[in-house]
Formats: sequence, structure tokens, C-alpha cells
Amino acid sequence: MQAALAFQLAVRAALNQTADAIDLVRAARTQAADLLKRLADTETTVAKAAQAVIDASDAIESRLHNPKAEVVYDILSFPGGAQLYSQLSPLYAFALQSDRPPPQGQREVFAEQSAELQRLLGETDQLRQGPITALEAALQTAHIPRLILPEKK
Repeated sequence: MQAALAFQLAVRAALNQTADAIDLVRAARTQAADLLKRLADTETTVAKAAQAVIDASDAIESRLHNPKAEVVYDILSFPGGAQLYSQLSPLYAFALQSDRPPPQGQREVFAEQSAELQRLLGETDQLRQGPITALEAALQTAHIPRLILPEKK
């Protein structure tokens, strides 16, 4: 039961980290898009930096989950298919159904998904340190208030 509980908690933690990363990239993209809309063509440096944030956010989010999916079956029917969040969710549901140690197949799948999550979390850190930092610098130079992102957990 201890092995089952440890596995369930690990998968749940991965789901939470994935959801937090999705929140981060969505907040960054939303605020950058709002800046583009409000500034139009008046601040080209800010506009370019905002577009870089949008592009990087879109690239990361499309691998965290399928953002175009509106209902469950869309995950399979849309190009891109099931991404990380949609892969972790059923694994968590399966893990909750047993109090026995997880089978080797589940452990292997989770190891692959955990590795992908770590890569994507690294990319969200790069998003913060690269495009978001560049956009904040452009905003400061133009005397425009900075972006407000969720705290890193």
C-alpha cells in the first residue's frame, strides 16, 4: 500500500506541476497579447518582445496539453493528440484504482512522462528568463507597467 500511495502522490504532483506550467504560459500569452492589442504599432520593440512571449508560450502549451480541445474526444481527433496533461490524467485514475504497487508498465510510462515534464518545466524557466525578461525590459524602457505572472511554486 505504501508503494501504491507513493506512486499516486508522485503522479498527482506531476499533474499539479503540469497545471501550474499551463497557468504560467497562459498568463504570459494573455498579457503579451493584451499589450500587442493596446499598443498596436506604437512600440515596435515592445511588440516584438510581446510576440516572442506569445510564440514561446504557444509552443510550450501545445506540448503540455491540447489547447484546442473543447471536449474529451477532441484530444484524440485534433492534430497533436493527447499531450502531457491528458496522458498523466488517466495514469492517475488507474493508479487510484489499486492499493497494490503499480505495475512495471505504469512505472515506465510515468518515468517517460516525468522526463517530459522536466523538459517542459525547463522550457517554462527559459520562457521566464528569456522572452518574458526581454519583454519586461522593453516595458521598463518604454515606461509601461510590467507583466504579472503566477508565482513559481
